[in-house]
Amino acid sequence: MLDIERERLPFADDSVEHLYSSHTFEHLTAPGSPIQTLREIMRVMRHGGVVEIWTPYGKSDDGLLFGHGVFYTEAHWKHICYMYDDFYLGQGTRGPVRLGAH
Repeated sequence: MLDIERERLPFADDSVEHLYSSHTFEHLTAPGSPIQTLREIMRVMRHGGVVEIWTPYGKSDDGLLFGHGVFYTEAHWKHICYMYDDFYLGQGTRGPVRLGAH
């Protein structure tokens, strides 16, 4: 167990092919989140790997449930994945980062 907002993932650089996160990011509320978590994910991902991040839609009733500190919509993920990816994921991110909605 680790604090994903403050600790490194226990994987070597460029070693993970598929990362799946379900209903976690809406609970990340530490100062600066989710930047540290996203950069750590990019550190461990292999080039061409798949990152799947599922969150409740921010404008839906499920997005407004108790305990959710952040409300994500497609605008957030566009900013993170390609509009301002250097800011969120770090300079020289091994892109492209693909955005998909489910």
